Amino acid sequence: MADFAEKTRTKSLKWSIFASVMLAILCLFGWLAMEEQRKLEDLRQEEASLRVQLTMSQSEEASLRVKLNNVGSTSSMDSEARAMSFVRPGEIRFQIVDAELLDKYTEKEWQALMEARALGRY
Repeated sequence: MADFAEKTRTKSLKWSIFASVMLAILCLFGWLAMEEQRKLEDLRQEEASLRVQLTMSQSEEASLRVKLNNVGSTSSMDSEARAMSFVRPGEIRFQIVDAELLDKYTEKEWQALMEARALGRY
């Protein structure tokens, strides 16, 4: 009887060890699967970010191609000159230093100023 109890206990111990090892292996595989899932999610986020960058780069490229096609044209040179504050002969360049001053003039006063400027008095 003691022999039977000993065999049962040994068999039970072997199954417990086997179950513990299997549980450890299962936990390891679960952890590895979670790590792979996390890496996959990180890669998906990186892909989304790169797609946004690609879209922005393509948009910038299209804009640069339009600029390149327009280089040398009269309208392109005109707009670039105006961006650098150049004016055509006979035009008057205004530079507003204090925008609040504009509110103080009436339409009549503006016309008088423009006429004086045209006549070279101002």
